[in-house]
Order: sequence, then C-alpha cells, then structure tokens
Amino acid sequence: MNQTNYFGSQALSALIKWLKEHTDCHFLYTLADGIEGKCGYVYQASNFFYCGYFKTSVYRDKQSWEKIHPRSARLLLEENARFEQVEKKHWLSQAFCEYKGIEKINGRMFRYLYPLTKEAKKLLGHTLYRRHYYPKEKNLRFEKRIAYQKYEAISQPTFDKQARIYNTQLF
Repeated sequence: MNQTNYFGSQALSALIKWLKEHTDCHFLYTLADGIEGKCGYVYQASNFFYCGYFKTSVYRDKQSWEKIHPRSARLLLEENARFEQVEKKHWLSQAFCEYKGIEKINGRMFRYLYPLTKEAKKLLGHTLYRRHYYPKEKNLRFEKRIAYQKYEAISQPTFDKQARIYNTQLF
C-alpha cells in the first residue's frame, strides 16, 4: 500500500508483468467506471492507450441509495415482466421503476488498452489506432431518467455500498 492507502498501480504493475511472462496475450483491456467517478488515472499513469468511452447504466434505490447493477437485477426484471404482463424484460421499465422507487442513472465507462508484446505496440502505432487524450473529471457525465426516454443531467451520484435490499450476495 502506498501513502494514499491504495495499491492499484502496484497491483496493475504485477498483473502486467505476470501476463507478459505467463500468457500469450497481446493486450490487456480494462475499463474505468465513470459512474463511480473514476476516469482511469491509474491506467493513465501506467501509459495505457485510452480508447474512448461508452454509455453505461445502473439503477439506484431511492430510499437506501443501493446501487443495482443491471446484471444483478434478474429478480427485479422477472417482477417487472409480471408487472407489465409480458414474458421477459431486459431493462426495468420507467413505470416499474416509479412503482418500486428505483431510478435509472447513466454515466460513462472509459476503455483502456495496454500492449503486452512488441507486435501489439506496433499495431497500436498504426494510424487507425490514434491515441486519444486522457479523460479527466470534467469528462464525467451523469444523467437520471425522468420519463420514458427522457433524461436530465445530474451531479455525480452517490451509492450506499452497505445497503443489501436487492444485492443480497455477500462479497
């Protein structure tokens, strides 16, 4: 652990070394979770290639502030399907979210790529893989669904990581 009580850069360095020595992987692909306020400073400090971002979504219980990842919302999706009398749902509907007191929040997920071999580094040097400017806090964006297909900008959301209403699995 370093003076900031984090060991991310040390763990990342050990992982890269291990991948180079024990695998035939050409790249390490990773993501920084913008919804959590992370734009990937540890990857930037390790000289990863920044490869852009994509929009991602989570749900949050309005009372407990529990973060509900869409992949762990299976029971809610099943309940939503019964609520709307359909066979299956892939995303929680606005009407169901209002009924349950859940909000849908969008943010950005930042992509990073690290070349593990000389060939990979050469490939990333090709003009097709132009290096992007690293994102900073000002590049974080957050929005909350307020109606069907309508969103409003919000400040960075907070989550109660101890809340266990919907995420009953213990880590």
